[in-house]
Amino acid sequence: VKREGVAGDWEIESAAVSREEIGNPVYPPARAELAKHGISCGQKRAVQLVKEDYEKYDYLIGMEQMNIRNMMRILGSDPDHKVYRLGGFSGETGGISRHNIGCWILRMNRAILQIRGTVESLG
Repeated sequence: VKREGVAGDWEIESAAVSREEIGNPVYPPARAELAKHGISCGQKRAVQLVKEDYEKYDYLIGMEQMNIRNMMRILGSDPDHKVYRLGGFSGETGGISRHNIGCWILRMNRAILQIRGTVESLG
């Protein structure tokens, strides 16, 4: 978004769908991977998605199907069709799997590329 010069047109946030990380800073290896792509985490701390977020945002994007299921549990419903899976805009079909946590950082690079593709397709 910043690279495309449209940062002022977007409000982008991140929220967890579970409670275990709430209040924690960004996971250090994730922070390092994001920094490689010029993405700063600053002093961000984990917050949880809340039902009110549905009215606040135009798009609510989950990394994979389990995220979508948990998002729907929190949101209740999606009458305005705002909930999407990451990669859905850019043609990716697989999502980001959480089955092998040891590969999470490698998958983060893929996620960053999917996020960029999603932003480009929406902008």
